Amino acid sequence: MEKIISALDMIEPLTTGQRDALLALQPFMKRVTLKKGAYLYQVGEIPDFVVYVEFGILRHIIVDSSENEKILRFYKEKDFIEDCQSFNEQK
Repeated sequence: MEKIISALDMIEPLTTGQRDALLALQPFMKRVTLKKGAYLYQVGEIPDFVVYVEFGILRHIIVDSSENEKILRFYKEKDFIEDCQSFNEQK
């Protein structure tokens, strides 16, 4: 949790209240380790979580109608990953 707080604090200094609120979320967080080539979520799934990249690199891909993968973006250490549009639209 300290790494997440440090990353957010670098973007914008956090108040004591904000730090306390983040620490209160800790019981709802979980660490996930992905093996090389694994997917964070599958096509059709609606992500309902935010990811903090602690170590490594993840790629954001789409699969076209011919089933070719196209890389949209890479996420590196200390990046946050979220898909608010998919979550808000539930699709």
